[in-house]
Amino acid sequence: GKNLFKSLKDVATFSFANAPLPYNSMNEGKEELSAAFGDDNSPETSYQRIWWNSSADSKTYHHLDVSLHYIDKLFQSE
Repeated sequence: GKNLFKSLKDVATFSFANAPLPYNSMNEGKEELSAAFGDDNSPETSYQRIWWNSSADSKTYHHLDVSLHYIDKLFQSE
């Protein structure tokens, strides 16, 4: 990664996209976070972003179309 960036910085422009959807854990993993960090020390998740929401069985990706549209618009504007 870093070496590629250095090698191409004179001939390429790099854009790094942030995922367009807000992360909402819906309490998934809350017990694991509490066990790992303690109730008062759990990390903040409100700033995290995601590209899609997967179903509980991970067979369906919800809102992937929103992310693909976002990437398309990003390429058009950049």
